[in-house]
Amino acid sequence: MKQEAVWALSNCTASASVEQFEYLVKLDMIKGLSSCLKLDDARILAVTLEGLSNIFLCGKKYYLDVNGFNMFAVQFEIEGYLNDLEDL
Repeated sequence: MKQEAVWALSNCTASASVEQFEYLVKLDMIKGLSSCLKLDDARILAVTLEGLSNIFLCGKKYYLDVNGFNMFAVQFEIEGYLNDLEDL
């Protein structure tokens, strides 16, 4: 069941508009995808990383704070998921 959810979330990021990315991030999509970083399944991890990459690319292009930081990446780090990513 979790595998299908990860695929669905990641697919949402494949062609989302800027407004849709903002809405998905507000709905804790980063948290949803990042929860899969601890799973021991290479396919799920690949799909998870693709979804996160799409989010971060949108953030880099459209959601920079006044200091030039990617707000989506900052949220990822503040919520503690950077450690999970580094542990891969």
